[in-house]
Amino acid sequence: MCRLIHLAIFLALFTVKVASQSSSDSLDIPDRISPRPPLSPKPTCPTANGTTYTAKNGSDFRILCGLDFFLNDLHNNYASTFAACLDLCGATLGCKGVSYADITAACYMKNTTKDVPRVKSIEWSAFLVSEGDDNSTLPTN
Repeated sequence: MCRLIHLAIFLALFTVKVASQSSSDSLDIPDRISPRPPLSPKPTCPTANGTTYTAKNGSDFRILCGLDFFLNDLHNNYASTFAACLDLCGATLGCKGVSYADITAACYMKNTTKDVPRVKSIEWSAFLVSEGDDNSTLPTN
């Protein structure tokens, strides 16, 4: 039952309503997830929740505080900051998002973020919104 509640909350927060107009399509995005300017170089949770971080390679990541994409690990590494973890993902071929444990500095790069995240207050996650110019500089092994 708890998982269903978490799923309902997650879907309610990230639902995008598509509205069709006469000659073109437009997105009606609620204010709670409206695009925001890129963060400073070192985003931290909970203040960064729902914001967008631009990695060094130009990739944009949407930040989700207190959630963990616990499946689909592409590669694990250690990063001194959440920003460094996001920069690693942006520079790694096939990386679509991260889960970051601030306490241990563990950076779990993900090959997909399609799974339903679990609530975990000590984890910070982010998913790829748009790829930058060069997202294939680091191999995945």
